Amino acid sequence: MHEAHGKAKAIITKALAFHEALRAKLLEDSEFLKLIRKYRLTIEHTWQCMKDLRIPEKCALCGQSEKGSCCAPEVATWYDPETLLVNLLMGQSMPKNPYYPDHCIFLGKSGCTLKARHYYCVQFLCPSIKQDLSEKNLEKLMKTAGREILAGSQTLTYLHRKIITA
Repeated sequence: MHEAHGKAKAIITKALAFHEALRAKLLEDSEFLKLIRKYRLTIEHTWQCMKDLRIPEKCALCGQSEKGSCCAPEVATWYDPETLLVNLLMGQSMPKNPYYPDHCIFLGKSGCTLKARHYYCVQFLCPSIKQDLSEKNLEKLMKTAGREILAGSQTLTYLHRKIITA
């Protein structure tokens, strides 16, 4: 197992503990529910925009190849327990082991298994994909991704405050 996978599993364990301790309280918090609904909607818009531009297909193919991808094992260590907690609250499960041993623990057969993703994962486009997009489509995608990143930041800021005061 890659060293980064062990670190990622420790972050996942902390997120699962937060989920156990805070789930009920957060699901009764109307302000948090409003934020997480908005965040989920912006995530859906980003994914739809990416699907319309056929980006997930290209990313999944690259992720399965020997040449590698942006989904290096270390990327999973950039995640904090709070972002993974948001994923758990959105119904996502956490992996026990990586699907691809030489890639991010969150990379599955069809791409990222997370809904709420690190801002790098939301906005990064490799040179090959950027080259394939028109300027208009690139701008549309970046604006859509920017709205997701903002909604995520607002949700996580609120969540951090809740965890600190819990």
